[in-house]
Amino acid sequence: MNKWIFLNFLLLLLVSPVLLAEGIKLNSFVDKASTSTDDEIKFTITLSHPQDVDVNIPDVGPLILGLSINQFGDKKPETIKNIVLKEKWFILKANISGTYQLPPIEITSNNETFKTSPIFVEFKDPNVETKNDASQSDIRDIKNIYLSPTSYFWLVLIILLIALILGSLYYYKFHYKKNSVSIALPAHETAFSELKKINKIEFNTREEAKLFSFKLSEIIRIYFEDMLNVNVTDKTTGEIKKTLYTSTNINDQHQKNFIKLLEDTDLIKFTDILPDNSQKSELYNLAYTLIEETKPKVIETQEDLV
Repeated sequence: MNKWIFLNFLLLLLVSPVLLAEGIKLNSFVDKASTSTDDEIKFTITLSHPQDVDVNIPDVGPLILGLSINQFGDKKPETIKNIVLKEKWFILKANISGTYQLPPIEITSNNETFKTSPIFVEFKDPNVETKNDASQSDIRDIKNIYLSPTSYFWLVLIILLIALILGSLYYYKFHYKKNSVSIALPAHETAFSELKKINKIEFNTREEAKLFSFKLSEIIRIYFEDMLNVNVTDKTTGEIKKTLYTSTNINDQHQKNFIKLLEDTDLIKFTDILPDNSQKSELYNLAYTLIEETKPKVIETQEDLV
């Protein structure tokens, strides 16, 4: 059995990516766990839930790192015996051989969070693979190795030394670091920093436009989730409209601009249109202005003015 298929099978057994709660079933899988860089892998996410439960598969594209998204799409939801079936899929390809991690999928329903496990996939260099396979034929069995009593002493000593090092690393990671002070940036500063990064993305092809739109939508969603203290990152634009309707922390004009930004990026993400660079600038400026106008205001005291 291929080692990567076996690894994913163990993850499936140990972590259980299929989560069952209140009739909700969430699953993520690939059609193959190992292939060459000349081939592609299909990453599929499925979700089933009762009709009276309002939950959706979140935006996953920005979380897929290191791999090219050649195609993606979602199936039209189906309802069978009061159970709604939803599916999203991505066709992935790697330009460089190696092992990649597909992200875990997370949803929230009735104040409970459900999460699948990550999936590991391997893309091999077809030339290197052929060479390695040819070299395997030269390997012969060797006789068993028997350790002398002196060797056992050194073996035990090495094992104790390794255990001491691992114990020190564990203490440093989970105890020492807890005492250090970490300063988190305000949400608007983080958003401005991420906007500056994605502004470097070209906007000449559909793939570049979709990547820019995925990341811009993710940045503005995370910012408003922190500002409004409500869940918007894993909701559809229609669900976010309902949430903002009852919110008093944002005025009507900012609500309209926020929804317009989500609708415009959705149009690029889920259709085959190719917008021009002027639309990229319009989306970027709208997001920047929205964050600038809604960020917390700094109140200057009389001492600051002196």
